Amino acid sequence: MASASIKRIDGREYIFGRIPPTKSVPLQVQLLKLGAPEIQFLVTQNPQEWIAAAAAFVAKEKTSEQVAMVNAFTAKLVSQAIPAISGIIQSADGEQIMGMMKVMFAFIQCDGNYLVEREIDIQFVDSEPGTIWKVFAEGLRVNFAGFFRVSPSFSIPPTATT
Repeated sequence: MASASIKRIDGREYIFGRIPPTKSVPLQVQLLKLGAPEIQFLVTQNPQEWIAAAAAFVAKEKTSEQVAMVNAFTAKLVSQAIPAISGIIQSADGEQIMGMMKVMFAFIQCDGNYLVEREIDIQFVDSEPGTIWKVFAEGLRVNFAGFFRVSPSFSIPPTATT
């Protein structure tokens, strides 16, 4: 698997492979239709910023810098992340998202197995409810963060519907 990325999510190690063009291009088109600006926001975020803000949030004795970080993070979450996630959810149905997950997960390994359909159920049935979404988001980041930064759809204004 070329250009694999390894990441620990909720106590398990996942190996994120690169999706080949014959699978990634149709997935990119689906993602663009689903809500490119929202997905761009989610996949281009710096995870270290989110981790640092979460650590500051749970700190018992907060410094003024930590308070400022928590306030900035909360403002960003309310103004950008929540609308982005809401926009994606409103634009798709569960079957559409699961179809995209299946394409993505076929190139992700956990416990030495690629997450094909049967493995998806095995790997995520007893996990935290958010784990499957975290793995999907990391797969999007690994495979598409660069694509969404240069996507032409961001420079073309949306067409009005009447």
